Amino acid sequence: MGPYLASGPLLLLLACDSGSGAVDSRVVALELEVAGVKADLAALGAEVAAATGAVADVAASVATLTETVNGLSPGARTCAAEMVQVGDFCMDRWKASVWDNAECNGTGTAYGIDSADYPSTFPASGDWTAPLYACSIEGVVPAGNLTWFQASQACALSGKSLCTNAQWQTAVAGTPPGEEDCALTSGEPVATGSHPACVSRWGTYDQVGIRWEWMADWSGAGATWMVPEDGSSGRQNPWPDSYGDGEDYTLNVNGEAMGAGLMMPGLPAAQIRGGDYSTGAEGGSFAMSRARGPSHLAPYIGFRCCAVR
Repeated sequence: MGPYLASGPLLLLLACDSGSGAVDSRVVALELEVAGVKADLAALGAEVAAATGAVADVAASVATLTETVNGLSPGARTCAAEMVQVGDFCMDRWKASVWDNAECNGTGTAYGIDSADYPSTFPASGDWTAPLYACSIEGVVPAGNLTWFQASQACALSGKSLCTNAQWQTAVAGTPPGEEDCALTSGEPVATGSHPACVSRWGTYDQVGIRWEWMADWSGAGATWMVPEDGSSGRQNPWPDSYGDGEDYTLNVNGEAMGAGLMMPGLPAAQIRGGDYSTGAEGGSFAMSRARGPSHLAPYIGFRCCAVR
């Protein structure tokens, strides 16, 4: 019995010690696995957080884009500060002056006030190589002495366009008639806003007086289709020199319009509206002339710009 009692506990202890070591190894291995899982979960959490942030950024971008799209829609977009809203379009508040500074803050060089002093880089044909800009500014003498082509390009370079006859007629509503309120007898061009009562119900100033305004619209000066004796398909007439390559012509414009200082056959007429500083009682909200072609320039013709809303 003695040897058994002496050896039994010893063997049991040795067996327990041997089993405990195996368990400890498994525990350590399990703890390492748990730590690895926790690290993986932490990394996954970081990825989820990053993805959530990205989703939030996308949502913010979508919201911004939506606001932008809404701002560009006809019902939501507002007019620039120098313009007024007229129905579904915007019109310059003041007749345009022409500057070499796109900021339109009254600094830089203004052209066309007293003469056709536009640089050679902005010729009468409108084929510019250096831009000039149409600016709607109060308190300056608006530009004149420029062709329809120059006026059209100045508007376009400013992100606008010449006003159509329909837009002009809509916007002029409520402008006082007669010579007392608008610059129709001043004898020379005056500054925009110098006749504060010359304002329409929409808030545009000086549509009547100071200088006539070029419209976007062209029209034929005559309506009769005429077939020349040579049997060609209609009356053909050239543009003035320096317009195109000298071979451009008009077809079936059966009348005359002022162009390059002369009455010329076959020129289309570009409408002018409102009257100028010497028109007197003949100027007004319904005054219109189709006697000038788009290549004509004169001190009594200016312009203003419009834009879609």
